[in-house]
Amino acid sequence: MTKLKQRQRRNDGGYSLIEVMVAMVIATTVLGLVTTTMISMLRNGAGASSRLANLDQVRTGVDALSKNLRTAVRPEQLNPTCSTSCSAAFETVTDSRVVFFGNVGDKVGSNSAPTRITYAIAVDPNDATGTTAAVTETRQKVASTWTAGDYTWAGGTGTAPCATPITGCVTRVISRGVTWPLPTSNGPLFTYYNGTNVAVATSPAPSGSALAQIASIRIALPVGDSTHPSPGVSTSVFLPNSTLGH
Repeated sequence: MTKLKQRQRRNDGGYSLIEVMVAMVIATTVLGLVTTTMISMLRNGAGASSRLANLDQVRTGVDALSKNLRTAVRPEQLNPTCSTSCSAAFETVTDSRVVFFGNVGDKVGSNSAPTRITYAIAVDPNDATGTTAAVTETRQKVASTWTAGDYTWAGGTGTAPCATPITGCVTRVISRGVTWPLPTSNGPLFTYYNGTNVAVATSPAPSGSALAQIASIRIALPVGDSTHPSPGVSTSVFLPNSTLGH
């Protein structure tokens, strides 16, 4: 009986300090693991949403870019009096910039006229982190002062012709969310091919007959930033009019 009472007194004494500390350590560890897991899940969810948003936006931009590239036309096809820089549908091509003449329905009087279209990719000024790029489109109509001969363009032919509002010259962003700086594994954003599917070198910058031979373009845009990368968007655009008659 005496031993039983002694055992009961010991059991009624509660937890020791060591037991409480061990329990607190275990509880803190478990809580930390749960918190870390939840934060990781939230970050992954945010990253997935960001990747999907960027991917959708870049796909839309590539669709618009591809549609307009297919209208590439040699100025001489619309202007028989054209005599200089008329035999190629492209004016300038680089790995990240392309300038071409599109037949998108513009007119000078009652005559069809090309539109000078530029697509360029550069760091997005709206992204404070500097980790994504934007694709811009610039459209320039034939200048209102044009009468005959070689075309002149509203805003001129500089790299930023629509830096200030000019009638007949419009710049817009068609896509954001392109990876920046460009990963070396991606290769060129624009790759140009001639009619025999041989790549046209962009360094040194091609001119004359090399530009006139461009028959297709491969577009490959990486998507997302370094924290939220994705496979990107790529497509090949065949140009039905660029080499017609050559």
